[in-house]
Amino acid sequence: MKLPSIKHADNEVIGSVIIVTSIVMILSAFFLPVVFLMVLQDIFFFSRSHWYFAAPPSAYFMFGAGMLWIPIILITFLSVKVWMENRDRVISNVWVYGLLLILSFPIFALSISNYYYFDDEGIHYSELFSFSEAEHSWDDIEKVIRVTNSEGGVSSVEEYIFILESGEELDVPFDTTKHEVRQIISRVIREYGYELIEQ
Repeated sequence: MKLPSIKHADNEVIGSVIIVTSIVMILSAFFLPVVFLMVLQDIFFFSRSHWYFAAPPSAYFMFGAGMLWIPIILITFLSVKVWMENRDRVISNVWVYGLLLILSFPIFALSISNYYYFDDEGIHYSELFSFSEAEHSWDDIEKVIRVTNSEGGVSSVEEYIFILESGEELDVPFDTTKHEVRQIISRVIREYGYELIEQ
C-alpha cells in the first residue's frame, strides 16, 4: 500500500502533528538552547587546556531563533495547504518548505560555533557569523576595563573589556554564577601587570 504524499495528507492528521510539534518547539526555544548548546559545544570544542569556556548570549539567542524558525515554516506550510485545499487546489512546491526547514541547520551551526575561551596562550573567540577562531595572546593586551552595575546598593560585575595594543576591544560577558572567571581574570591582571579601569 502506497502512503499518501505530504501534499495529499489529511489536514486534520498533519495539522495536529504540526500544531503539537510547533507548541513544543516554541516553548522549548526559551530554555533548551542552554542545555543543547552546553552539550554540543562540549562535544565539539572541549579541551583540558581551557581555563574557562563559555558561549556569549548571542549564541543562545541564535539557537533559540533556529528552534523558532522550524514551527514558523511548519505553520506556514499548514496554513497554505489548508487555504489551497479550501479552493479545491493542491499545494505545490512542497520542496520549498523542506528547503526552508533545512535552513535551520546553518542557524544552529552558527550558534554552536559562537564561543570564547581562555587558556595559557590567551583569549580565543569565534564570532556569531563566523566559523573561524581568532586568538589574542595575553601579551597583546594593554589594559582591562571592569564594567560594574550598582543596583540597590550592591555592585556586581557585568563584563570585562580587554583593550589590545592595537586599540581593539574584546568584550567578555561576566556570569555571576561562575566565580572562577573573576579569579582567572584577576590572576591574569596580576601576572601581566595590566592597568585595571573600573567603569
